[in-house]
Amino acid sequence: MSGRPVVLLLTLLAAQAVDPRALQLQPHVDRAWGFRILRPAPWKVHRAEDVGLVVFYRSGPFRPPRFVVLPQLLAQGRLPPHQAARTVLQDLMGLDRHPGLRWGLVRATASQAEGQARWRDRSSTVRMVFWLRVHPGGHATQVTFLAGEATDQEFPGLWPLFRRMQLSYAPER
Repeated sequence: MSGRPVVLLLTLLAAQAVDPRALQLQPHVDRAWGFRILRPAPWKVHRAEDVGLVVFYRSGPFRPPRFVVLPQLLAQGRLPPHQAARTVLQDLMGLDRHPGLRWGLVRATASQAEGQARWRDRSSTVRMVFWLRVHPGGHATQVTFLAGEATDQEFPGLWPLFRRMQLSYAPER
């Protein structure tokens, strides 16, 4: 292959890459689950009604990069943040099925936490940053969970976008 086709291919690929910080954010209001958030205008929205998730994604709802919002998971028992994270990541999202899953909390208080996760998915490593808040009451805990995930290569560039989305999240009720 001569040098000219390679340069042309690299130029086309570079033109398709968008700096996530330059993405226009638009408001998204979900009246059914009672929240609002800013999301990238070109990304699509997928509602997983059966589990109560809303997924904002670029290429596909089950492929990174994506941003997941779980506004109102009701879990049995009084769960501290670490147990709530395990419930969401392993039981609900099934991340423990992926090889090499490692996750942990970076910061935690009695009612909220920030964490990270990493796992292998097909031919790449996926990274996730997540935030959660627990609202214990009676015999159950309401969990609000937000997460941004991307491949190792894309994650550093998408981290500022994920943080902006997390900071824009607000319950409507």
